[in-house]
Amino acid sequence: MERESLQEPIPHGNALLPLMVHVFETGMRLRKRVVCHWHEELEFLVVTDGEADFHIDAQHYRVTTGDVLFVNSNRLHSALAVENTPFRFFAVVFHSSLLDNSVNDSVQQKYITPVLNGQVHFPAHLHPQAKWEQTVLACLRQIKEVYEEHQPAYELTIS
Repeated sequence: MERESLQEPIPHGNALLPLMVHVFETGMRLRKRVVCHWHEELEFLVVTDGEADFHIDAQHYRVTTGDVLFVNSNRLHSALAVENTPFRFFAVVFHSSLLDNSVNDSVQQKYITPVLNGQVHFPAHLHPQAKWEQTVLACLRQIKEVYEEHQPAYELTIS
């Protein structure tokens, strides 16, 4: 199967806000929960219930409630649920342009550009125990909440 055929056709936001939050709730009888695909956008997944085997490129991760996965741009990924268990999660999918700073400041140089270029690898699987991991999880939950509420200036809050 050609890689191009696995590109996800769903738009993730638009030019004004290149971000989308997806909530996934699937039945327990369905084993394949996320079909193998890739997209240009970055993605954080937060497991809200259950357990699954997630694959990112050639790596395998067993995820459970509370875990966070990071899928960098253009990575093949899929998920198979553990048999007869629920599996629910939400995904924050966004284009790297959301992180781009018009000024090439130290944040851009030290943190954003190296991750986007693959020079620095953000961990793919977080079990939010360390303070920084808990902060990432809290930010993702807040992004989801703000995105769903669509209050005035929600784009600014997310950014």
